Amino acid sequence: MSTKEWLVLIILGFLVEVSTTADPIQILNSSIAVASEGDPWQDMTSDNVNDGIVDYRRTVEKCGCCAALRRPSWVQLTLDKTYLVEKIQIFGRKYDTSFQQFHDIKLSLGRQDQTLKNEAFTTKNQSFAMTILTPPREVDTVRVSDVTQQFDYMTICEIMIYRQADCTPGKYSANCSKECHCLSGPCESVTGNCVTATCKDGWRGLACNETCNPGTFGSNCTNICNCVSNLTCNHYDGGCPNNKCAAGWTHANCSVACNPSTFGYNCSNICNCHNNATCNHDDGSCTNNQCAAGWTHDNCSVACNPSTFGSNCSNICICHNNATCYHVDGSCTNNQCAAGWTHDNCSVACNPSTFGSNCSNICICHNNATCYHVDGSCTNNQCAAGWTHDNCSVACNPSTFGSNCSNICICHNNATCYHVDGSCTNNQCAAGWTHDNCSVACKAGFYGQGCSMDCHCDTCHHVNGSCFGSIQCHDGFRMENGFCTTEVSFFSKECPVCHTDRYYNALLSVSSFLGVVVAAVIVVIVVYVRQIHKQHAGGTRSNRESSSHTYDDLARKSTNPDHYDCLQMSNKKNNTIIEM
Repeated sequence: MSTKEWLVLIILGFLVEVSTTADPIQILNSSIAVASEGDPWQDMTSDNVNDGIVDYRRTVEKCGCCAALRRPSWVQLTLDKTYLVEKIQIFGRKYDTSFQQFHDIKLSLGRQDQTLKNEAFTTKNQSFAMTILTPPREVDTVRVSDVTQQFDYMTICEIMIYRQADCTPGKYSANCSKECHCLSGPCESVTGNCVTATCKDGWRGLACNETCNPGTFGSNCTNICNCVSNLTCNHYDGGCPNNKCAAGWTHANCSVACNPSTFGYNCSNICNCHNNATCNHDDGSCTNNQCAAGWTHDNCSVACNPSTFGSNCSNICICHNNATCYHVDGSCTNNQCAAGWTHDNCSVACNPSTFGSNCSNICICHNNATCYHVDGSCTNNQCAAGWTHDNCSVACNPSTFGSNCSNICICHNNATCYHVDGSCTNNQCAAGWTHDNCSVACKAGFYGQGCSMDCHCDTCHHVNGSCFGSIQCHDGFRMENGFCTTEVSFFSKECPVCHTDRYYNALLSVSSFLGVVVAAVIVVIVVYVRQIHKQHAGGTRSNRESSSHTYDDLARKSTNPDHYDCLQMSNKKNNTIIEM
């Protein structure tokens, strides 16, 4: 070890010795708050233990500066902050004849955020007790207690607390054993926190006592080490072992990149980018990999392979039949681009509405969506209404229409419909159908061609008019074999055609025959009556008159249609009455 190093160690040892042997400093009474438990004797309250009066040589009656608390009791001193406490002194009455004031007292100390710990007395007699903490301890609470009831009062005249003397700048903690590396000003004696909160180069943490993480250095540890093989650099100045910087870096702390025309270890290699472009200072690659268009390799001296072109050979040739392109600008022979591509170098896709060779085909996708510029396929294969096939270029077959050609044409005489919307020629729908594309059935109660025929029921089949779905027909119609037909009287004026049907003619014939029969019966009766009258001509006058009256009465009734309700005659032979 050199003389200089020995001298440094001697000085450091001296400073440590000075800092650790300096007399402790009493904590001011104004920095202490007092609390207690136990009834005081008269005016001998707990405040007296922190009044600054230590005249313990006189009797208690003359002193008036002590605290006397009935056992069990305790008195607690709370400091205004955490101190490195080095010594605690407890004073009692010097001339207490009974010497019971310190009987079985205990000392506890520590921090409020932790459990207080009992501490043994270094020195203790009947009127004085003292504890020396080695090393000094972080304390903000001191308690003296006596839990026994053997004697009446615990008497304490004064409690004095001493902290560790201030450390020299750059030191903190117990016995000033730790270092802080504040940029300026001292650090806090207990925690080491820098007053200015700024560390020296190479240090970090609240107490600036932690070195930079490996790989970093300097102010706030924000600089990156650039040592060969990723070795760790000096945490405060960035110096590398043996001054060996990583490739592409130079300077004392390897923090400066090579100039734009050099690269590599010690910046000893020359950049060789095409057209004198700058290169990466680490490995010599060209800035942003920008070789001249059409060129590649480490020194940009090799042309792109036949299928690529342009800057860094990153573009793919897109020529008809996969032909090669010019390695510089990608132009194709005779400007023949592959399907779906256009422009001078065939690098621009067809616009969203076209596809294929020379972008000459029109996309036909659902809701006018764009198609794949190469083959015209639509997203999710959703063609526009009326179109199908892989690229939606084939119209629906003649009997279907609409989206995915999933709708059936419904035209008159099974005619074909328009493949897009299903409309029929001259709007002639098949029987039972209507609307623009003949896709809507006739409304309830109508059927047939043009939905112009009335079913005469609430619900019927829209094509043939059958009323199987209805309970009954409308008034004036009857259900016959599932259809509602006319129901009227044979003699109704509202149905003239009914008088000519075969049923009416038959009825008319029967009626005529019955009329002839009735007339014949009447004639027979008249003739018969007259014969009877002649046979009785020789009878009594009264009989003749009676017969004459009967005949006259019958004649009168026979000539009056309103009274021709009944013909009666007596048949003396069989005593019967003939009614008509």
